[in-house]
Amino acid sequence: MVKTRDTTARKAILDILTTSDKPRTVKDIIQLLSEAALEVDRTTVFRIMNAFTDRGIVRKLEFGEGNFRYELLSLPHHYHIVCTHCGTIRDVEGCDVDEIEKQTAKKYNFKIIHHRLDFFGLCEHCQ
Repeated sequence: MVKTRDTTARKAILDILTTSDKPRTVKDIIQLLSEAALEVDRTTVFRIMNAFTDRGIVRKLEFGEGNFRYELLSLPHHYHIVCTHCGTIRDVEGCDVDEIEKQTAKKYNFKIIHHRLDFFGLCEHCQ
């Protein structure tokens, strides 16, 4: 493995998140970096993810697993389904929550900045 600088690690992490089909944990990211022959310690990855979160590059998500997952904020707005048995996470698109958000904002005279909706249950393999 090649020991890498912080800047190289940042670029590699952005590549991982750009090509990922699901939100990634720090453990996932470290594994994928290792597979790409980049040696990045856990503390550095956490520091990078915190910087990305603070700068509005990534969204930090928590699905009740005891750790955080990260995805790019530039992704189209979407929701997640989470299997509580095997941990599979998939994106859900086309959910008509925007209309509910508008109605709620109007009804309560409330300026909604953002919302989050996740669905938890059993995937087709775990049912």
